This record gives sequence, C-alpha cells and structure tokens, in this order.
Amino acid sequence: MTAAIFFLVNHPLSFDLFSAEWANAWGELLRQDAAYRKAAKSWQWPVVVTVRADAAAGFSEDRSVFLDLWEGDCRHARPATAADLENAPFVIAADFRVFRDILDGKMDPLVGLMRGKLQLVKGSLVKLLPYTGAAKRMVSIAAGIPTRYTGDE
Repeated sequence: MTAAIFFLVNHPLSFDLFSAEWANAWGELLRQDAAYRKAAKSWQWPVVVTVRADAAAGFSEDRSVFLDLWEGDCRHARPATAADLENAPFVIAADFRVFRDILDGKMDPLVGLMRGKLQLVKGSLVKLLPYTGAAKRMVSIAAGIPTRYTGDE
C-alpha cells in the first residue's frame, strides 16, 4: 500500500472542500508524491488558493488554502490567514463551480487560467509557466482527496 493510500484509508471518508482537514490532506499527499517533488524541484514560493464565496453552493465566505511550497516539498498546508493573502507571492482564485469542475476533471486548470475562469490574483504568469507539470500534478493530487462539496454547516 502506498503512503498516499495509507493516509487516505486512515482518515475520514471525505473532507469539506478547503477545510483545515482538506488542506492538511493536500499537503500530506504532496509531500508523499515523487512526481510532484520532481516537477516542483526548483519552485520556491508559497501559494494561496482561494475558492470564492457562493451562497447558492453554501459558502458564505471565501475559503483559502496556504501552501508553503519549497523545492518539491510542501512544508506546510493549512487554511490561509489574512496575512497569508497579503504576503504570499502567488494567489490563485476562482468561483466554487470552477474549482469543482477542475477537481472533477471537467476543466484543465491551465485552460481555466488562460480563459480567466481561474484568476492569478497575485503573482507572475511568466514565473508560473515553467511549472505547468507541477501545477497539473498538484491538481491531480487535490482531485484525489475525497471531498464533500458542502458549504456552511
């Protein structure tokens, strides 16, 4: 059994999208993934990923995940703070339905970024381009997290 499967088997059946548990699972799976480590071996910046509030989907406020990414490692993953949103060199945001489509494999994140459905709120697209393989692997890993698409409880 791989470490990633062991991690998921020994945790709840699913996590609320962008919750603390979901962020922790994403970080743990990134740390364990050799393909991600290889693709991101020269990446050296934290990233914040935000799903925007959507009352119809049950999200009364934005939810953001802070990923402290460094040379193929995810040193920390957790809900982002206001300071993280201000200080992170890269902030990527989208509406709930866009993230759901990305995680369900219905939308390629790079196509979403180029079409403006996924926004680079902060950071340089030119700096991101060499890391498309790492970004795709990050999304693939996130898509493998058993996720409840529920909002406010």
